[in-house]
Amino acid sequence: MKIAYINDQIFPCSDTDCEQIMQTVSNMGKTDCEVLFIIPRKWFSKGTTIEELAKYYQVDKTFKIKNIKSFYPTVRWIEKPAHGFFSIFSKEARETDVIYTRNLPTVVFGLMFSNKKIFYETYRNWPDQIPFMNWLFNRLKGCKNFAGLILHSQFAADSYLKIGYVPSKIIAKTNGYDPKRIQPVLSKDEAREKLDLPKNRKILTYAGHVSPEKGLLEVLDLADSNKEAYFVIAGSKKRTEVEKRAENMENVKIVPWLKFDKVVEYLYAADILLIPPTVGPLQKVGNTVLPIKTFLYMACNRVIFGPDSPDFKGVLKNNVNAKLVEPDNFEKADKGLKELLNNPELCKKLGEQAYGDTKELTYEKRSYDIIEFIKKKI
Repeated sequence: MKIAYINDQIFPCSDTDCEQIMQTVSNMGKTDCEVLFIIPRKWFSKGTTIEELAKYYQVDKTFKIKNIKSFYPTVRWIEKPAHGFFSIFSKEARETDVIYTRNLPTVVFGLMFSNKKIFYETYRNWPDQIPFMNWLFNRLKGCKNFAGLILHSQFAADSYLKIGYVPSKIIAKTNGYDPKRIQPVLSKDEAREKLDLPKNRKILTYAGHVSPEKGLLEVLDLADSNKEAYFVIAGSKKRTEVEKRAENMENVKIVPWLKFDKVVEYLYAADILLIPPTVGPLQKVGNTVLPIKTFLYMACNRVIFGPDSPDFKGVLKNNVNAKLVEPDNFEKADKGLKELLNNPELCKKLGEQAYGDTKELTYEKRSYDIIEFIKKKI
């Protein structure tokens, strides 16, 4: 089976979704399928090579790549549909059996202008987030070649089931982690020595996109209430309210965006790994549903502290493999965090359970399951 994975972003890119896409493409290529990755290239550019992608994302070269020239760079609302349109009509896409994408314009053009089976992957619970999407996905539901939906959580899958999608057309597959990324395993002292971090303080680490919308101002509130602990926020790309406020806090260290292997060192240096205890990114902004960092956190054998949010269902469970608190309630978050800071045995127990729960949560296993789902649908 030949699969065309069409994506409308310029690669390489440091965004989290691009990392997830490359893990999916590379691991799909490890199955018995032939995977073609179709991406745009800028005007006057030769495009991206497979060698560049493999090096940047630290993935195996198990796929082929095709750079399509369309309307880059221009405004995003032109770039997205233009790439989908030109990709569908490309000779390489026409020679494949399946179109796989995370981009809705590509889905629409694929259904309009090709006879391929179309599979759409998303972390979004679109029907719940935007009422217009109910109309769109109800129309897609009736299309013969709209073969399946791949969702990143049961929380997202439920929103499509509520508007009438049959369960057999949906697969809820959480993201995962790459076991190579957590090597070599470091002790806390070894990691702190490498990174010049304090050895005599409890360290709490957040790794990911740094912005107020991710709930990091709430994390700084916790840092202000727990001055004996040391907070590391890794992944800064620009100066936002988070960086400005942290400048005056002795117990907060802001770390710029890092390559993936360096991020893991900061995770190993931590006592506690942080997911901001808010549902703002899920309910207000809508751009974070079951954060991908969750799985890397679990694989590093450290306790996770975060919100008791509905998208974690089936992955994290309070006082079983994580410490989860009522979202957007500072008093309860502060109380829960202090409980972890004062109870190293609880931290050890929850971290070990989370680590044990990652055996089936690799990107390789996820991609294999998705390929099996596709085969059944075609």
